[in-house]
Amino acid sequence: MERSLDPELLELALGPHASLPSAESLAALLTQAELGILAREPIVSEELRSVGWYLHGIASSRVAQELYGIERQRAAFQVAGHIFDLYLNSGIFSESDRLKYCFAAQIAYLRGDLTPNATAIYHREFDRLETTSRLSDTGFIPDYERIAISLGVALLGFNVGYIFDVTRGIIRDANRLARIWEVDTLAATPFGAALGVVSGVRDIMSFLVYGRQDLLNRARGTLRNAITADASLQDHTSRWVAAHLLNIGDGLEQSSVWTVLPPEVPPAVRRAFVAGKPSILTLWPAQLEMLNIREPNIASPLSTQVRRLIISTPTSSGKTTISQLLITSHLATESTSVCYVAPTRSLCREVRRSLERRLRFLSRYVIDGLPDDSSWDTDFDTEPSVEVMTPERLSFLVRQNPSAVLARFGMFIFD
Repeated sequence: MERSLDPELLELALGPHASLPSAESLAALLTQAELGILAREPIVSEELRSVGWYLHGIASSRVAQELYGIERQRAAFQVAGHIFDLYLNSGIFSESDRLKYCFAAQIAYLRGDLTPNATAIYHREFDRLETTSRLSDTGFIPDYERIAISLGVALLGFNVGYIFDVTRGIIRDANRLARIWEVDTLAATPFGAALGVVSGVRDIMSFLVYGRQDLLNRARGTLRNAITADASLQDHTSRWVAAHLLNIGDGLEQSSVWTVLPPEVPPAVRRAFVAGKPSILTLWPAQLEMLNIREPNIASPLSTQVRRLIISTPTSSGKTTISQLLITSHLATESTSVCYVAPTRSLCREVRRSLERRLRFLSRYVIDGLPDDSSWDTDFDTEPSVEVMTPERLSFLVRQNPSAVLARFGMFIFD
């Protein structure tokens, strides 16, 4: 809330104008809306929603960076995303508006470099999106616009299983209709734009899960055709979704685990993240910044040349994922184990559970929690693994045999 009311952010987002509210007036509108939600008397004014769509529109313009600069574009997306998020939180909307505002907020957060917010809004709203949960039982033709925007929402929420299940049925239904209507494809019908979104979403997700660059390239062509399809010019919703998905395609490619991780990282590590639970298909800005180091004398954190690394980022910015990347990369390329030190036994259990879902793709395992005073002589084999332990246990092992500790563990992570 504090950042959303930052006068500098609001002034930057609004820019020079004659008809919009001032930064102070916009802050007052935001405050009123937020306090109304907290008091369970939600009111999101029409003026506030209009500002949100204006900022979303100018930031989405093809020439936005050229006209306004990247900083203003980012600020406009961030403020617009927050306004739409407030509207969703208010609960005063129709079912179709819920989908529209959810998708618009996700796009705004992604392009405003607030990727975690885009994921969070999907998880918060998904249970409420009754239309989305029913799509697999809905025919394509009666609800083609709603299907298009629902799949856009699901893609930006990285719901892998849902997208593959639903798009498979829709494409099968569309092919059946094409045979009945004696046409090669529905692309040249009024349903072409929506079908283009369906196919594009499936191909983008296939790239994110399997690393298939050819499918991402095909998705780009499919989405371009959906935007310009003459027979679908009246389908504004599907074409709007297609345009935004096309615009964020480069961002999804550059943040994909198939693209970001260095070539020397084995494919099994990538599979551990895209197929593990929870599925991680793209990395967040703070994670990308750490991995995409371009300084000539600084190695990637995943390089074996790196001997020491301190990670300090805000809460919920993705440090756990970075630690799992370091662990899986080490176990996939080195013959030594990993020691993960966490301050409490409860946190140790949590870390062990999350790691187990990744390491099974590397045929590695996590050592169950052992008493602080147990030794390795009878409890351990020599296969590389991960032991998550308290500082007290590490202290005991070092006192018992420091040489054995250093021989067994090639990586130490202190949380």
